[in-house]
Amino acid sequence: MPNFHGSDDEPKNWKSQWEILELLQQRLNPGARSLETGCGYSTVVAAEAGADHVTVTPSADEQVRVRAFCDGHGINHGNVKFAIGPSCEMLPTLDGELDLVYIDGAHGFPHPCVDWMYTEARLAVGGALLVDDIRIPSCRMLHEFLMEEPNWKLDRYIGDTSIFTKTAQGNNSADWMHQGINRTYPDFRFLPKMQRMKQDARHAAERVARATGLTKPIKRMLGMK
Repeated sequence: MPNFHGSDDEPKNWKSQWEILELLQQRLNPGARSLETGCGYSTVVAAEAGADHVTVTPSADEQVRVRAFCDGHGINHGNVKFAIGPSCEMLPTLDGELDLVYIDGAHGFPHPCVDWMYTEARLAVGGALLVDDIRIPSCRMLHEFLMEEPNWKLDRYIGDTSIFTKTAQGNNSADWMHQGINRTYPDFRFLPKMQRMKQDARHAAERVARATGLTKPIKRMLGMK
């Protein structure tokens, strides 16, 4: 099996799961518009499918290896374009509607979320979004955010990759209070247990006070101004 990653001295093979590659083979075809952050077997599958595909990777060596593999196996890679550089720098320079986005690039925080931020508006309604390695907390943060958003539908899991369908355009200019992930506001879990209990009780009292019109008397009772 080819090793597309790492250095010439230490080649590595970080291939996608076989079921993911099969999914890409099913979803991509000539004329399909796709983008991935990361590079490797998935890039070869996109090339073989004839998709108009963009691969964003910081490694120019990966481009050379993938193209050489395709040449050696009679795979036309003319529709595959490489954007060489960190995704946070390259994605803002790209445009055009997409049918599929595969987020499998840098996994350190906040890169998975940044990759989504620069591609979500480009993904067509009905398009597929794949979020890889959600067993990694920095990747799962994006997954958990999407699970709370009304315009994203979780279709299934393949291993530790979640596959979403975009059901409507989102409104990222909306206030944070309208985002599902913030529905538990105020969330005092960052506080030590006793302080958290005190803050939760205070907030509950304020909520009751607003509902009953007793704001001022209850604030005085709690020593609040």
